[in-house]
Amino acid sequence: MISSYSKYIISVFLKNIFIVCIFFLSLVLILNILEEITFFKNSEVSIILPVFLTFLNSLSVLFEIFPFIILIGTMSFFLEILDKNELIIFKSYGLSNLKIIGVALSTTFIFSIFLVLIFYNISSGLKFLYLDIKNNHTDDGKYLSVITANGLWIKDHVNENINIINAQKIDDEKLINVLISQFDKDYNFVKLINAKEVNIKDMNWKIYYPLITENNLSTKSKEVLTFETNFDSEKI
Repeated sequence: MISSYSKYIISVFLKNIFIVCIFFLSLVLILNILEEITFFKNSEVSIILPVFLTFLNSLSVLFEIFPFIILIGTMSFFLEILDKNELIIFKSYGLSNLKIIGVALSTTFIFSIFLVLIFYNISSGLKFLYLDIKNNHTDDGKYLSVITANGLWIKDHVNENINIINAQKIDDEKLINVLISQFDKDYNFVKLINAKEVNIKDMNWKIYYPLITENNLSTKSKEVLTFETNFDSEKI
């Protein structure tokens, strides 16, 4: 059973995370709407479409910056309890700094699990819809590559699979910090591939020692994985 002091610490901690999250979400929305308006500046579309796409894309951008949100939210949490002299009150009830930090760490761990298992799947689904809609406004209806505030995003159809690829940055013929979400033709999740480095010299990418999550199991490959795509370093 969670004690009353733990409930209070958790509520204050999550409140600070939420406030920081709202701030960054607002910033993401402002930056993204400008990017979408620029993308559609030569198209005859309603302003509603860029706004709608901005909301679809915002959660995936937010997911990428959550480590910073948690860091700033944690700092804000400790500043709040210090400013209100609540640390002295906690100590008067026999709570050490270690116990307070332990509650904050446990909350962060559980919150991180929620982000990876639930929030990521939601944001990935919305990102897929986002790319699908933008794909309809490009010359090629098969795949799409866009660079956003949180890196490179690619939607790619290969055989019976649909791949949503996100990379932090492009370094010559390599992608750095790559996350590949693979779906079947009915949009059912197949697997997740996470790698620090991917060689994109040709359309058969070389993924170096990826972490592969499939059927709720994660395995670290000891070999270089060959991944078929419609993109190479010249197309991206």
